[in-house]
Amino acid sequence: AGRCSRGIPLAASAAVVVACQALEVAAAMSTLHALGWPKAFVAGIILKCILLQVILFLAEGVLQSRSLSTVRPLIATVSLWVHANRMARDMLTSALIFASMAPLVLVNAINEAVCPRYNLHQMLIYRSAGHPQSREAAPGAERGDGDSCCSDADSEAAWAQCQAGHQCSSVPRLVAAPGGRTLST
Repeated sequence: AGRCSRGIPLAASAAVVVACQALEVAAAMSTLHALGWPKAFVAGIILKCILLQVILFLAEGVLQSRSLSTVRPLIATVSLWVHANRMARDMLTSALIFASMAPLVLVNAINEAVCPRYNLHQMLIYRSAGHPQSREAAPGAERGDGDSCCSDADSEAAWAQCQAGHQCSSVPRLVAAPGGRTLST
């Protein structure tokens, strides 16, 4: 499936086809560049890319046509050209994604090796690292009532604890308090 009829890998065919197309674009657009027309040069490259997409679309239609299935050498050539172009596009997209993510993955790996407790990635996206607290260290545990800071949120200290990120085991009910702030009960 990934090879053409003579055993050449499709990825190699994709590289050769794209290189030939790039040489054709360079040869055709070199005159515009030599004349010092940078806008026409860019417009010509854009036109070539659009025409390539249109011709690829039409070639895919030819491949699906039943009337041309008797001309096997033509169909094999068109099929190789279409598949090589599509694979080159997929390889370029994958390379772009890899190149953009690789430096940040490396930074994250170094961060995990140097400071495993503090995740830079989590700090950058404003999330808690998710380190669970023990029941004894949880706010409100000293009174023995577990989630009392959220259920008794009428005091300023309890409100501050809830705002600091205490996780309740039950979903609190929100009520309006004097002063315009919302309290959970």
